[in-house]
This record gives sequence, structure tokens and C-alpha cells, in this order.
Amino acid sequence: MNFRQLEHFIMIADNMNISTTAKRLGLPQPFLSQQLKKLETDLDTTLLERNTRHMKLTASGKVLYTRGKQLLQLCNVIQQELSAVKTGKKGTLSLGVTPSIGNSVLPNWITSYHEKYPGISFSIEEHPIIKIVSMLEDDLIEFGIIRTPFQSKRYHVISLPSEPMVAVTHSENGFQNNQPEINMAFFINKPILVCKRYEATVKKLCQKYGFEPNISVKVDNTATLLLLAKQGIGIAIIPRDWLELIKAPQIHYCEIKDSELFTRISIIWKKSAHLSIAANNFIQGIRENS
Repeated sequence: MNFRQLEHFIMIADNMNISTTAKRLGLPQPFLSQQLKKLETDLDTTLLERNTRHMKLTASGKVLYTRGKQLLQLCNVIQQELSAVKTGKKGTLSLGVTPSIGNSVLPNWITSYHEKYPGISFSIEEHPIIKIVSMLEDDLIEFGIIRTPFQSKRYHVISLPSEPMVAVTHSENGFQNNQPEINMAFFINKPILVCKRYEATVKKLCQKYGFEPNISVKVDNTATLLLLAKQGIGIAIIPRDWLELIKAPQIHYCEIKDSELFTRISIIWKKSAHLSIAANNFIQGIRENS
């Protein structure tokens, strides 16, 4: 039994007349009669009692008619859903992000995307870059959204516009004369709070200015770093968009103009992988709004 046979049987049952059904389908009546007979042979049961005056469904025919219509309806739903997935209008988008991105810019990106594609759901993994790369290698996520630096010949990399890092501190230990920007010389003899992945860059830049940095705290957790700055423990060095994570009147910040500390958000995926249309739409949306 195939779907075409099932469709023909249901139409015959609806019309209770093979000749009328054949005309509506544009098929020869003998062919449609043969199709019905073959279906009964395949199922080893009589589906329609017929004589020269009328026909009616048998008990088996009633079961096939009811279940067959359900099956065809389900088939139609499946085709519609597959079409939606194919066109990027439905499905699940699996991605990995570093915690700072997940807590800052990602919610706005998802909101904007969801307005256009409400049928797409998200499965989001928040991990350090090393873990995100591992998940990409194992095909557990489609793409990752990370912060530079990142280099690998095995990956496609789309980088968004660069932005400076900023110094963040308690207002009591703020910046003199409300200067709009500073360089690393500002940090001489000052306690520094830094994310571990930027520690080497900060040290190298401080040495360029002729001093060894006083790194008071180095930590992986973005929220902890900002909370310590808020409490006046030291001056945090963070990417500018992290400021979205904490907004308080006692927090003051200033851009660091040294280009070595400029950073970018990058979208990465394996060169051997094929992105879904939903993923491509999401990435395109980020590029258009950045």
C-alpha cells in the first residue's frame, strides 16, 4: 500500500462511486478499479462491498478510511514542517556562547531574531572558548559566538566590529577630570581586576609602558569581576559591552585607547560543517545589527 492508493481509496469511499471518482481524478475507470482491487489484495481484506446498484464500506474499509485520513493529514503536517525547517522558519538552533556574551548582547539578538522567526527555538550552551570548540568538533552545536583572540584554520570566522576595552571602578576611586579615555600608564601602582583570558595581554601591555601590573584579582566569571569593581576592590579591565551586565550609580568607566586591548565578538563554525538556513539567518541578523 502506498499513499497514492490510500488517497484513491478515500476518494472512492467519499463518492461511493468509482466512475465519479475516476472523472474527478482524470483517470480511466478500469485503472481505478484495478487500483482498488490491488489494495484489497495487498491488505488481504475486502474494503468495499459493491454491486451494480450501490457500494458500502466493510468493517475493514471503515477502519482504513478513518485511519487513512488521519495518516494523510499527518503526512501533510510532516511535509509542511519539513518545508518550514528547509526554509529556516521552524526548528531548533543549537549554539555555544561564552558567558559574557550570553549575559550581555545575546538576549537582544535572540529577541530581534524571534520577531522574524517565532517558530525557531534555541538550545544555548554557555562555556569557555575551549569547551565551545570541543562541542563544535563533536557536532553538538552548529556554531559558537566567542570573543577574540581566536585563530584556527579549521574554522570559518566572522568578526564583528572591534571595540575598546574599558576600565571600570568604584566612583570613589574614579578617573581624574572625567577624562574620556586613558592608556595603560594609568594603572601604575593601581590594583587591577582582570579576566584570566586577558591576563597575558594586560601584562604585556603594562610591560610596554615600563611597569609590572599589580593584578589584585584574576577570575573567569564576568559577574564576579564586575561585582568586585563595584565594591571598590580594584579597577576591572573588561570589554565595553560587559557594562550591560551591571548598571549602578557607583560604577564609573573609561575607555582604554591602547589598540592591543581592542577586542571583537566572533562567530565561528567548522569549515567541514554545513550551516542550516536558520543558523545562516541568525548570523546574518547579527551582522546587520552590529
